[in-house]
Amino acid sequence: MTSIQSEQIKGKLTRWVDNDLINAIDTLEEDDKSKHIPMLPNKPIGVWISWDNGWEEWCNNNGEHTSEWVNPKTHTCYDITLKKGLKLWLIDSHQDFLKVWHNYDPSTQGNMMIMSDKKKLSDFWLWLEGQGYDGIALTEKGQWETRMTTFLYGWDCQCILIFEKDNITMEETKWRLE
Repeated sequence: MTSIQSEQIKGKLTRWVDNDLINAIDTLEEDDKSKHIPMLPNKPIGVWISWDNGWEEWCNNNGEHTSEWVNPKTHTCYDITLKKGLKLWLIDSHQDFLKVWHNYDPSTQGNMMIMSDKKKLSDFWLWLEGQGYDGIALTEKGQWETRMTTFLYGWDCQCILIFEKDNITMEETKWRLE
């Protein structure tokens, strides 16, 4: 399987939170993740992190509505630090995706088209955690190579997803595009 340790991640990590939801950040507790199927099955539950301005650039390049999601007047930006020793599924190519997916579902042949089977995807995210993964690191190259042939369509930019919020620290920051 394709993996990377959290300390190997280089670059700027940020997270934007709607000011109306800041107090809810620490209230998302789940006793039994297997009972929870995300509303968007291709986006598992966890802490979504912008990697090297991936989210900021995507929002600013996709219209007035999305640029509001990174507006310092309505949202707070946090610098993120990943806990050391986390195991992340690194997706830097379509092949990186297929290596892990085929380990989960060897019956899948060739390209994996976009899936809408919520149960299968929910089971996949739980399986991935069961394999010792603490999250997913999707590079810009990996995002482009998987966007139309896998269920990662909608992961629109270079990003990191950490399954458990205790594996990060957040520090409020002034946002700057670098």
